[in-house]
Amino acid sequence: MASRTAYAAALVLAGAVGVRSDVPFMTELDIFTQLAPCVTSAVTNAYLWEQDSTACGSEPTKLQSCICTNSAELNKMSVSIVSAISSRCGKQADEDQTSAAQLIDKYCNPAKTITFSTPTTNIIPGVMSDVAAISSLPPCVQSGLSAAVNAAAYGGCPTVDNMWAPCACSKKVVVDEINSSLGQEVRKSCSNADDVTLASRFYAHFCDMNEGTTTFDAMPGPPGDMSYYITALSQFNSLRPCAQTGVIQAVMSQSSYLCAGGPQALASCVCLKPGLLGKASQSLTTGVKDYCDNTALADVSSAAAVLDYYCQAAQNKVVATVSQSIAESKATGIGQATRPGTGATSGSAKETGAGGGGDQSKDSKSGGGGGGLSKGAIIAIAVLGALVGIGLIAFVAILVRRRNRKAKAEEEAANATNGQSPLPPHSELATNSPSSELDGKSGYAPPTVSEVAGTPSPFQQPHAELSGAPTHPMHHAVSPSDLSSPGSQHSQGPNNPYNPNQNWQPPAQPMYELDSSSYVPHAK
Repeated sequence: MASRTAYAAALVLAGAVGVRSDVPFMTELDIFTQLAPCVTSAVTNAYLWEQDSTACGSEPTKLQSCICTNSAELNKMSVSIVSAISSRCGKQADEDQTSAAQLIDKYCNPAKTITFSTPTTNIIPGVMSDVAAISSLPPCVQSGLSAAVNAAAYGGCPTVDNMWAPCACSKKVVVDEINSSLGQEVRKSCSNADDVTLASRFYAHFCDMNEGTTTFDAMPGPPGDMSYYITALSQFNSLRPCAQTGVIQAVMSQSSYLCAGGPQALASCVCLKPGLLGKASQSLTTGVKDYCDNTALADVSSAAAVLDYYCQAAQNKVVATVSQSIAESKATGIGQATRPGTGATSGSAKETGAGGGGDQSKDSKSGGGGGGLSKGAIIAIAVLGALVGIGLIAFVAILVRRRNRKAKAEEEAANATNGQSPLPPHSELATNSPSSELDGKSGYAPPTVSEVAGTPSPFQQPHAELSGAPTHPMHHAVSPSDLSSPGSQHSQGPNNPYNPNQNWQPPAQPMYELDSSSYVPHAK
């Protein structure tokens, strides 16, 4: 390979080297983007070395002239590229070595026309995972197939969309790597030989698309007409809800990874693929015990009988009467995904053969339950309805509470307008308040301590100096000027010092303001 590259370099030197003022870098040539990533990285590293570690410099025109007119520099760079390609693309990467030599030739002879082969018909855009028909495969097969093909083509095939598929199907080093790793990757994902066959057949049909064939084989179906899921059987609907959940977990959940999603493909996978029925039976037993009870052996037995009858129908040993019929679409081209559709036709009219387990006599009465809501949907609807109900109750409670508060506030405002005291009658505050000396009692009598008087309260009133005086606002101190004027507007009572009929004398000492929170005696 090194000799072939050296020969290509000699051809370049033998040609007329036309140095131009508008020479691009080697990595800016149009054909550079059509090379495999393992080639572009090898060329880039060698080319950058020439710029940074030699006297050629990084100015485009001088760099091209230095490399292409100096045989020593050209040979050194060519040998570096050959070695890097052998390491990154493989020792048998003859196509990559040739494409690298053509790139150098184009760089040193800008006027020379060099093109790589690109498809003009039967163009496959994108990579294999972009083909819609891959969705017909079980998810585990898709995973293993993508891992094998993409890993081989990652560094060996161009990133240009229309060149990826031809490379992945015809480039020898890439094809050999795919064929050697495909079985291992699929077995790692699926643990089944039948899935390896599915993956190999799909890869072959994908490569046929480069030749114009766009039809993929349909997934193999069971001998019986399984246009329904196990949940459509009347035996399934006769199970307790907890056992139904266990059956769904054991059978229907297989389509999440190990089996394809359509009813035909699912029945064929669960009942006929080697090893899958045993896994499903084990999962069924565990699931029913978990959802029902660890000792619910009768539920386990009934659920196992439903699975057994389902697989007998898949083997065409019995024919079940169901109301559900789902037609699976088949992948026939690049743009058609395999998705299960729903139909409106009915199943067979009767059952034949000796079915296993369940109450088979109820088929003609119940007609199956496949057309109704699933258990999960019913549970979700029930939970949603409960949440809505709780929300309505909370809203009504809040509304009633706000109305009661508003009515109470209006009532208190009306009482205040009518002159009613906000204090309740016979309150401890009124009973335990210190008596005034104007009431005929000693002003030095210690107040009775109460819970109300011992703690400042917004309802606590100042000690009344004048018996029968109107109630002053809370925490309103009595002004000495009010007390010193006999003409103050106070009610005239027999014990009132402001009564003009009595001999009133002003106090000998100044008065103290009365605080509502503590008792202070008058100065004598």
